[in-house]
Parts: sequence; structure tokens; C-alpha cells
Amino acid sequence: FKAARADVRKQRDEGQALRQQMMALMAAPQIDAAAAESLRQQQQARHDAASKRWLQAMLDAQAVLTPEQRQKLAERLKARQEMMQRHQRERRATDAPRS
Repeated sequence: FKAARADVRKQRDEGQALRQQMMALMAAPQIDAAAAESLRQQQQARHDAASKRWLQAMLDAQAVLTPEQRQKLAERLKARQEMMQRHQRERRATDAPRS
């Protein structure tokens, strides 16, 4: 998992450049639709690569873990997912327009 985290972190850092390019493109006086689509495709490819990397890490872990360890991992992942969902709900509630 540490190797996967490092790989995905590197991909994420490289993706910053794509986001900056997209922001610059959107701020230009004339929008280049073809360039925007190209950047979108590059961003999507990065997301796909990160997803594949995490899947491979999970498969690698599952191959060496005992059933009990796999169950504990599944519980930890579920707890993390629930925490992230709570955080997103709280963020939406904070960001909601107030009247």
C-alpha cells in the first residue's frame, strides 16, 4: 500500500499541472475547445491510472492476507469510506447558501 500511495501521490502531483493548464485555458479570452478536451482526456487517463494502481495494490494485499486480515481490512476501508462521506456531507452543509 505504501508503494501504491507513493505512485498515486506522484500522479496526483503531476495532475496539478493539468489542472493549472485547464484553469489558464478557461481564463483565456478565447476558449480552445480542442485543447480543453485534450486536457480533460489527460486528466481522465490519470484518474484511470490511479484507480488501476489502487486495484492492483488491493489484489496484491488480498493474495497474502489471511481471511481474518482481509475482513479487518474491509472493515477499515468501510470505516474510512463512511468518514469521508460524513466529511463531504458536513462540507456541503457548510457550503450551502444561507438565506
